[in-house]
Amino acid sequence: MATGPPHRYFQVLVNHRAQYGIWPLDDAVPGGWSPIGFVSTREECLVQVAELWRDMRPAGKPDEDGGGAAGWTGRVAAAAAARPGAVALSGGARLTYGELLEGARRLAGRLIALGIGAEDRVALYLPLGAAALTALLGIALTGAAYLPIDSLDDAGWRDLVIADGGVRAVVTDRADSLVHVDAHVLTWPDDTGTDTGTGVSALDADAGAATTAGDEVVGAAVTTVAAATMAGPAATGRSAAPVRGPRVLPSDAACVLYHPAERGSRGVVLEHRQLDALLGEVLPVRPGDRVAVSGRLSSEFVNADLLRVLHGGAEAVLPPDAADATDAAGDAGVPGATSGTGDTGVSGDVRVRPPAPTCSSRFYGSLETGVVCAGRRALPAGPGPARTLIGPPFAGCRLYALDDDLRPLAVGGTGSLYVGGPVVARGYLDDPAATVDRFLPDPFAADGSRMFATGHRVRLLEEGVPERLDG
Repeated sequence: MATGPPHRYFQVLVNHRAQYGIWPLDDAVPGGWSPIGFVSTREECLVQVAELWRDMRPAGKPDEDGGGAAGWTGRVAAAAAARPGAVALSGGARLTYGELLEGARRLAGRLIALGIGAEDRVALYLPLGAAALTALLGIALTGAAYLPIDSLDDAGWRDLVIADGGVRAVVTDRADSLVHVDAHVLTWPDDTGTDTGTGVSALDADAGAATTAGDEVVGAAVTTVAAATMAGPAATGRSAAPVRGPRVLPSDAACVLYHPAERGSRGVVLEHRQLDALLGEVLPVRPGDRVAVSGRLSSEFVNADLLRVLHGGAEAVLPPDAADATDAAGDAGVPGATSGTGDTGVSGDVRVRPPAPTCSSRFYGSLETGVVCAGRRALPAGPGPARTLIGPPFAGCRLYALDDDLRPLAVGGTGSLYVGGPVVARGYLDDPAATVDRFLPDPFAADGSRMFATGHRVRLLEEGVPERLDG
């Protein structure tokens, strides 16, 4: 965030969701934000926010957040029940949507029996493949947030993320390597075996009929599976308590993502409403589409592809050796390539139908903006270096090219790029000061929303399009 002259004072603001921000004292307060009466230096304002903002979950009435609508998880469950024979994953293994939902419900039942629910974090420590896809949906059905770690990530990074993420459970196929972890460790796939994509019979008719887009009905189906498997006592050594289906709000945390290439990075919390915006508007796919997915499970781009496959009822196509895939896959021009913090640089198949992809795209974004938020195109190299243009923004997303005083740039001016709109994340996990430092009140929205300071330097071109200057 630009701070202006060293002597400049700031004030602490709060919006109607009990989210905090800081703002220059001599600038007009953005609409939807109110001063709390604390004025000091920027550093002291950050300290004050850290003391005040202990629970970073946004406040708000249920009806303001959609009344507990099932969101993307409910739509996935309903679509899977409607088309149980459709292929969800192929390549390294074959998995139908019926098998996917059956396995996901079973895992959800085990997790719910452990008391896992909204705002809990569950680590997903698996290679990219059928078991990981099933586990991802299973965690989502509990209302908890999933935290992906690839089995090829080194043990030091794995342990750091598990500890920093405050996970309550780890779903893995290598439990023997996690005996030191202070969390429930669940072996997955389990020995009842319909979640590995081996052609086991699809979802039974009774369970399929019970599933609709309503979260209580989806939860009821999870409860049935939990009672049937009785996996809870085996995992905890205690009798299983009655299991209730989750009531997921759009403001609940959906996932916590770390950038594996940046070992000092903080976990970014994305809520269900941000994933809904991403999947519904930014990266939509439909049944019959085949999406090529390659890379590590811990890659934010791989996660975005898996989520849009599930959301759209499409098919994820993995390379035959997906379990051994590495980040080198990004060099082949598939999702997973990155060119630096906050810039996906993704180039991959958006809708793949044999024998060749129908189109390819390049995206701009970051973890803090729901992975992708705008298009990105490179101008042909002339006598000088190649130039990168950012935009246009995807539906609902906003790009701001601002000067050091947070005012819009004139054509030809240079400044910093900010992103607003529904894809802007909740913030950094359990770190209010770092969140307020990069997530600012949006002075152009007037509704109490926030914008993210990407830190990227840009020049505003005559067409109103930002040109990135730092890579």
